[in-house]
Amino acid sequence: MMPIDLACDSAGFGQLGFILFPLALTTFSLPRIKELISRKTTRGSSKSNGQSQRAKPMRESERIAQQPERKALRDQHGVRLVTDEEEGTGIDKLPDGVYGFTYAPMQWDAPLFRTRTHQGFEIHKLPDGTELLIGYLSSEEASQMAEATEPVTIHLFADPGDRADKLVCIPLERVRRHKQHSERTGNGLEMELAPVT
Repeated sequence: MMPIDLACDSAGFGQLGFILFPLALTTFSLPRIKELISRKTTRGSSKSNGQSQRAKPMRESERIAQQPERKALRDQHGVRLVTDEEEGTGIDKLPDGVYGFTYAPMQWDAPLFRTRTHQGFEIHKLPDGTELLIGYLSSEEASQMAEATEPVTIHLFADPGDRADKLVCIPLERVRRHKQHSERTGNGLEMELAPVT
């Protein structure tokens, strides 16, 4: 008997564990994962006033997603929200003319979802196939981005705030490079953009 079999036998799985383990993994399909995430974000712990601590960021995220300037931008771009069937699909496989929300804005196959979660980025896939990243910059960086004659470094935020209150659209084809996970530092998603052509 191989050492790995002994480990499984001691855990009580035996040979059957090798067969059941892959089957157990397949039960966590995309709809099941979304259900688990939904339960986790709505459960939260209650405060004395009866409000959920986790529900607050969700309400704020929804408020941001429904801002009139964002709705106007969607109308201007001619995009619709991804459908239930399309949800979780990579942007590379989605039809043109859609938008959604993602935590992986710089991933070439970023999955788009219907619901905006805290600090999730919005992406528009225009009717012509152009992909735009929607977010907030400081007024200074927004001007630099719009007038760049050489590469420019910016810090894009998913949510508006004191440091970034100007809603912008960045064509993903302009992104030359980005600093992975830089948004976790609280300084926005750092990226270098190609000059305006």
